[in-house]
Amino acid sequence: MKKITAGQGFGAWLGSKIAVRHGPSGVLRSIEFMPQKVNQGVEKDNQGVKKDIQGVEQPLLSLLNVVTQRERDALVAGLERRGFAGAALPALRLIGEVRTGARSIQALADATGTTKQFCGREAQRLHKAGYLTLQPSPDDKRVTLVSLASRGQKLLGAVADVKSELDKAIVKKLGATDAKAFRRALERLAAEG
Repeated sequence: MKKITAGQGFGAWLGSKIAVRHGPSGVLRSIEFMPQKVNQGVEKDNQGVKKDIQGVEQPLLSLLNVVTQRERDALVAGLERRGFAGAALPALRLIGEVRTGARSIQALADATGTTKQFCGREAQRLHKAGYLTLQPSPDDKRVTLVSLASRGQKLLGAVADVKSELDKAIVKKLGATDAKAFRRALERLAAEG
């Protein structure tokens, strides 16, 4: 594997490295983006704005990505502490889509932006784990309807509890005023699509 320091592309913003792998015949096999620690080489200016070693402010998207990943990890860890080990985020999305009633595999795929095959496999896995029930549609036996099992309902309750705890931790870190401003800014960005 040959590692090279990123040039003027997006990787340079993150102080990243790119791994270029060549096959035995010298043909390019893969290129991997390998981000370095986000705070590596970061300093604050006199207004407290984080800048990289070249004096460039870190992109908002990069900072938001770091915070989002930490919160996702904390959500999964909180669920594991409550006895829901292996509750990955794609599974949570799928379970969340059936909280209001039974849906077909195709409807779940459309709602989650995934394929029917992926949703079918996940639904089978979650059914075996006791989170979902699967049954043929009374209207069309070729269609499988997916609904929540009692363990799935308990998982959704645990998700709500953990998210509430994480929100409280953010308010504690930022303070009530900054947390409200942060929420308003995120709501505006989310609403604009």
